[in-house]
Amino acid sequence: MRWAKGNKRIAAVVFVFLSVGAGLGIYYGFFHYENAETSASTQELFFPELKKFVVIPGIEEGINVSIILLEKESTTDFSKSYFVNVTFTGMDADADTNDGRQQQELPSRMFLRRDLNEMQQQQTKRHNQESMRALDIFVSEDEIPVSINYEELEERVATGSVEKFHLSGGAIGSYQFQTESDDLHGIAFADANERELQIFACFNNEACAGEDGRPSESPTNSPTVVPSFSPTKTPSSSPTDVPTISPTISRAPNFTNQPSNAPTISSRPTESARPSTIPTQYPTSSPTAKPSPYPSLHPSATPTVSSTIGIPEPVTFAFSQPKSNDYPTSGTINFVRRYTFDISTGAITSFVTMKFVDIDPPNAPGAKIYLSPVSGGKKVNDAGVIPVDIEQAEKNGLYTVEGSFEQNVPGDYDENSNYQQVIIWCEPFDVHIGGGTIEYLE
Repeated sequence: MRWAKGNKRIAAVVFVFLSVGAGLGIYYGFFHYENAETSASTQELFFPELKKFVVIPGIEEGINVSIILLEKESTTDFSKSYFVNVTFTGMDADADTNDGRQQQELPSRMFLRRDLNEMQQQQTKRHNQESMRALDIFVSEDEIPVSINYEELEERVATGSVEKFHLSGGAIGSYQFQTESDDLHGIAFADANERELQIFACFNNEACAGEDGRPSESPTNSPTVVPSFSPTKTPSSSPTDVPTISPTISRAPNFTNQPSNAPTISSRPTESARPSTIPTQYPTSSPTAKPSPYPSLHPSATPTVSSTIGIPEPVTFAFSQPKSNDYPTSGTINFVRRYTFDISTGAITSFVTMKFVDIDPPNAPGAKIYLSPVSGGKKVNDAGVIPVDIEQAEKNGLYTVEGSFEQNVPGDYDENSNYQQVIIWCEPFDVHIGGGTIEYLE
């Protein structure tokens, strides 16, 4: 009898411990999510919009530069600000060509690697020395004429018609500056130490004809001696009125009978820039640009430029406003097609983002959002359903971030899937707690 009573007591104690353990397990497995607090978004700006750009090759020996005008929108008051990005990159294609030429000029295969390494080290050292020279970049809503000098340009900076930014590291890396203008046009680079202008350009294939309307290039009756990287064409016998697809890039003036006020940026010519003995085009009896009554003395270098006309604007092509009957939630999820510029190829490519606006996430245990291709879908195991991890979430990509922010679509997002539904899913209880239809605008 005593043994039976003792076993009952032990069994009761064990049952109590098991009950407490099960209760704690259920609480920490499910109900503790109820106490998870939402967090405010820390993102200050939405993704930038590409407004204008231009690529200038050979600004230094073996170096290209891209200048991009970006528009950024605040996630709090939705005000817009504008930035100029300047990025310097190596001219890989030219470097490969030069390496091949250098190998052919070496005396023997025995010393090929050693001599080539020495040449590359010397070339790198020379590039670094040139690239470290501090530069100034001037930008303006109007064209910056090639006839202007550094001091005159600084006077315009003082009046606010031109903005000046200092590139302390020279032609290396990337820089970003905030600008006051939303529609820049003219660009000029200068050697900051020598205070001499070196190269001029314009954004987006916009005409660079000078403030007085004169062409920046004088008509000629003799073939050009500047090597061209574009296909050779036989010029027309009459003036052309079809604009070129590349913007005019003008080197600094270099007068024949007097010293130049703005030497070219390269301290020594490269072999690839030596004049060819064969004309790149046949002489023409008529100028390719209408002659001006005030002939310009400022010849323009022949550039190889990647540019574009009519950069596409970001497009909101779909949106959703998910709701929940059990857990109040609000806000809009926009699907935006944006565009970016590939510096290496000069191409403009598109990508899709999810722009969350004024989000008040549901106060639900472990809420997560999914995209479903099923109209009215409420199951996350349907074919083609993909999860969306909120990048700023403190835990497991849950839908707990409030405010406005933007992020890329998931890696497995397929624009051809034509997603129909946003699903709000309770991860701990594995149930549907809300959602919204994705409405397409195009």
